[in-house]
Amino acid sequence: MTNQQHHATERVRLTMLEHFYSQVCANDDECRQLERIFFQAFDRSPMNMGNKDQDIMVDQLLMDQFEKIYLLIYSLSKRLGGFAIHCTWTRCCHIVAHFWSERLAMLKDDHHNLLRYLLRCWQRFRGGINMIHSLTVYAQINILHVRSSLEQHLINDLCHAIFSINFLTDSSDQLVFNALVEIIEQSKHDSTESIQLVRNVLDLLTYLDIRHHTLYYQVFGFPFLERIQILHQPNKSVENLSNSHEMVAYLRDSEEIIDRSIDHFNQFHFTEPLMRMIGKLLYTQLIGIRRNEICSFDIFKEIVCNTETKCEPLNSSNTSLDRLEHLTYLYRMVSYDPESINLLASNVERLLTTHLQSIELDQNVALTQCDEQIANHFFGQIWHLYQFWFYSIGMKVFQNDTVIHHSMEQAFSHHINSNPIYGCLLALVIHFQLVNETNNNISTTTSTDITKLLMMIEDKKAVGEYIRFYLCDRILRELSPQPERDIVKVGQLMDSLQIESQFSVKLLIKDYNHGVEQLEDRKSVKVRQQEFHIRLLNCSFWNLDSEKSTQTYRLPKSFWTMYHTFRRRFIDSNTKKFIQLNRNYGSAIMDANIGQTKYQFVLTLKQVIILLIFNHHHSIRFEQLINLTKLDRKSLLQCLRTFYRYNLLTIEIEKKNNTIIDDDQVLMENELMINDRFDCNKIDGQHNDLINWIQLQHGKPQFSLKQVMIRCGSIEPPIVTTTVQETKQDEIISNGTTCTTNEVTSIENSEKKTNTNQTLKSNKYIENNLRNGTARIEAAVVRVMKRATIVTELKTLHQMTIDMLCRTSWPHSFTPRRTAKMISESFTIVDLKKVVDSLEKNGYLHIMPNGEIVYEP
Repeated sequence: MTNQQHHATERVRLTMLEHFYSQVCANDDECRQLERIFFQAFDRSPMNMGNKDQDIMVDQLLMDQFEKIYLLIYSLSKRLGGFAIHCTWTRCCHIVAHFWSERLAMLKDDHHNLLRYLLRCWQRFRGGINMIHSLTVYAQINILHVRSSLEQHLINDLCHAIFSINFLTDSSDQLVFNALVEIIEQSKHDSTESIQLVRNVLDLLTYLDIRHHTLYYQVFGFPFLERIQILHQPNKSVENLSNSHEMVAYLRDSEEIIDRSIDHFNQFHFTEPLMRMIGKLLYTQLIGIRRNEICSFDIFKEIVCNTETKCEPLNSSNTSLDRLEHLTYLYRMVSYDPESINLLASNVERLLTTHLQSIELDQNVALTQCDEQIANHFFGQIWHLYQFWFYSIGMKVFQNDTVIHHSMEQAFSHHINSNPIYGCLLALVIHFQLVNETNNNISTTTSTDITKLLMMIEDKKAVGEYIRFYLCDRILRELSPQPERDIVKVGQLMDSLQIESQFSVKLLIKDYNHGVEQLEDRKSVKVRQQEFHIRLLNCSFWNLDSEKSTQTYRLPKSFWTMYHTFRRRFIDSNTKKFIQLNRNYGSAIMDANIGQTKYQFVLTLKQVIILLIFNHHHSIRFEQLINLTKLDRKSLLQCLRTFYRYNLLTIEIEKKNNTIIDDDQVLMENELMINDRFDCNKIDGQHNDLINWIQLQHGKPQFSLKQVMIRCGSIEPPIVTTTVQETKQDEIISNGTTCTTNEVTSIENSEKKTNTNQTLKSNKYIENNLRNGTARIEAAVVRVMKRATIVTELKTLHQMTIDMLCRTSWPHSFTPRRTAKMISESFTIVDLKKVVDSLEKNGYLHIMPNGEIVYEP
């Protein structure tokens, strides 16, 4: 039951008792006799409690009228019940209390006497209640055997409520409260008698409602809080706080008012909840309402910065110690208000952001130009700010407040992530600390701070790539005395920064080995202008899974850039179609700068990658070309023979005798270079502005679309003997889109004998494809791994590869289950293991120690 419900219940009970009395007991003679005895008890109640006179008077009254009281109670209990006795009792209490309370109004100007009169009335009222209780308890115990003690307890509570209603709650003038407030405010100059008088009245309020304490707050607590709120209303005429000194002075005055008020109220023994409410109200009225002025950005900036300079951080040279003391005092005073803390946190983030933006760093500096000096210069500035804000301000002033600490982290995080070069410069500082054993300038604490700053970087992957790039660059320039040791240390740094697992030490070593190859090439070749540049790609057939083992030559980055551009444009204009590249049926238009003349070449992709090698090599041998292009010897010789025959390539032949050397032997035994005196006018059938090297290499091509489809495995070979002869250039139509085919190669037509058993022929076709189509299987494995990323075991990869092969480039005359069975019989797990090892060697896959197979893009 709540406090309001409790008081409402008491009033309902009193109303019920009054109604019962008016209906039953008002005209009853015995009730009137009992009522006179109760009035006599109040008349005999002494003014002073706690002496022996009360006991003597009670005993005398019992001796004089005990028999009469006993007979009255017995008779009323039999006729009207015990409820009639309680009605008579409460009516007498109400009449007496109402009569006594009327005199309070006459004492409203005499506050001390009013409170004394209240206490005397309570003493007499309580004495009368106790005397009535003594007169009736003996009779009730003998007559009323049921609920006598419970009813007696309820009657006492009702008597207390009657006194409270008449003297305290129903007084519209708040006479008792006004008297208490006046004495409290004047008690500083009065004796301790006034203080004790207030204590006694407040103790009375607590005693009258000892179980709920509602009366205490209703009569005194809440009205007193309202009075404090009115007394300490913000003064609008007061000027705003313009600087830190005014702010500190105002806070000290407010603190003094709060402390003085709390100390003054404590001597009256206010309840603890009321004291907490008074303190919070005073704090809100004096400080909380003016939080926007107290915690304004201008005042905070004045405290932290030296406003006479460029808003430099606070240090021993430009700021006195009292500024930090002011800031500490400000935080201590507003730390009780969460909204004020949020304002301080926003000011911290705003000012710290300004300081970070003032760091001097050339915004145009490239990542490749960063060195130890630039990194240390940047780190020195940002570390100074980190030390000052997190230690001098955050720890010493704000006591590592969670909200303010988070705001500082946000400011540093936003600044570091605003420019990728910031994270890279911080990473370089750690990098130099790791690889330079003689560099002991950075302490362990500083290293920890740098690591915390690096952990704020969102794109840790970019930082990891830069660390790896810079390490490899140092190794290539021979600035790292122990590359393997540095690689391991940098790998450990990446692990501590929680960079993704692909930045492993293994890949660092792979980058290092690749960098060594680049260094050797760089040392052997002088810097030269690019002679060949791809301008346009034109691919006639697109199916990556149809590549064979002989088609694993490398295509340059410039080609892939052009290819992806073409592919994106194709998909944008053909949203329902999907294309993939087959290298053998592609061509390109290339801009060539040879000597002082510019040409345009039409080339196959094989011819393209050969010529692009000469952008980086002045001269090169045949074996080097094989390693760089990954072309087979036959294809490479065929292309070189064409370039050599028409004087695009030249050599320096060392003749030891007059023996004639054929072209192939010349090409394989000598260094090849571009002929700067190349003249296209000597080539018959070619225009000066466009030279078609495809036509020069293959002559007039005889090209068949059906043979291309059979060769790539997209359709099943014909069962009957067929001779395909097509003498004109075809237009290949894929998914409704025509791509013009350049004349790429000549495919010899062949005749095949009819096989009467179609099943045996298809089985043999699948076996031959699996046996000779290693590149096709590798492509299928790569596609599976690209989609799955990680495969737990080889058996799972085997099944997924078979499913991929069943869906692409295999005969469709059988059911999928039968096709899968035939493929699995010819393509075992042992064969797959060889393919996986080959792909790992080429850098496509990586086998983990636990057997997992991971795709490496």
